[in-house]
Amino acid sequence: MAPIYLLFVAFAGVALFVLVAAFPPLALLLVLLLFLRFRTVTLDRLDRLESDSERER
Repeated sequence: MAPIYLLFVAFAGVALFVLVAAFPPLALLLVLLLFLRFRTVTLDRLDRLESDSERER
């Protein structure tokens, strides 16, 4: 029996594929939102790393 999270991942992948096939502009919007969220999280981490290194000095 496969782990339950693999079922969720497979289901999400199929749902995403259907969404992309049905509404391409919506898929572009989703990718853009994910990119912006990932970028802000990465920038927050970089800011935290810089402030930590300044505190050590």
